[in-house]
Amino acid sequence: MINELRNARSIPEDTKESVEKSIQELLRYFRAEGRALFVEMYDERDGADRAARNSDTFRAMEALTGREPRIIEYSRLDKIKPSEYALITFSGKTTKFVAYRDFGDRFGPLMEMIRETRVPVLAQSAGHPLSGAAYDGQIKRLDCREPWELDDHDMGVYGWRNLKSNSSAIITPNHPLFAEYLKTDGRVWHSQAESVRGLNDDDIAILVDSTAKNGERMSHTFELKNPSKHFIALQPDLGINPSRGMRSREQPHYSGIVLLVSALELLTTHSAQYTQTKEQLYAPK
Repeated sequence: MINELRNARSIPEDTKESVEKSIQELLRYFRAEGRALFVEMYDERDGADRAARNSDTFRAMEALTGREPRIIEYSRLDKIKPSEYALITFSGKTTKFVAYRDFGDRFGPLMEMIRETRVPVLAQSAGHPLSGAAYDGQIKRLDCREPWELDDHDMGVYGWRNLKSNSSAIITPNHPLFAEYLKTDGRVWHSQAESVRGLNDDDIAILVDSTAKNGERMSHTFELKNPSKHFIALQPDLGINPSRGMRSREQPHYSGIVLLVSALELLTTHSAQYTQTKEQLYAPK
């Protein structure tokens, strides 16, 4: 991954150097503090282990932590102790949350763990709307679909997007999460089927407010305001697999990796800076 970043045309040289330094710090951190836990929310037709190993997020986490994360399916959380891990990641394929009539019973233990754990948490892909539901958000199936679901009248949200554009407003551009990302070309990958609405703004701060091509409001990048709890939910499918770009015969883009590295850095190696940032941003007025 580091060698690929070195050759990426879409990232300035100073950003490449900064990200490479951050990756080396992450590798040292996880060697000292332990491995990450990867909570997989998978389609029941696949096993959790197989689904996780096929995911971009899992492969990126393995590369950035230097260790294979432990995989646990969301329904078996009683088999693990979250405190034994250096980081918890919630990810997976879309599970079409709105289709589950037993949503509360099925995902209640996982949402409780999201709220209660003191371990740093990164929510991405299917983990994004689920973590929003843990904080009073309502999950909504988007009218936009994946390519295989599109008809001639659908606009879709499958493809490259730029969070720096007017349609994807970064609400807090001075947040350290975006420091290196804003130096890149900004293109990240979206493959999104569900969004989350009505997040509890007493607990949650929205960092990115995005709109789909057809005008439908999409999910947000958000974090917990509580300075002592380190939690970041990234926009789904941020193009962390560089090979994504090759599907459309484009030069692979690495802006999503830059954003992912920054998120991991705040959650772990720069946790003191992250605490201070949130104290300044969300201090009572």
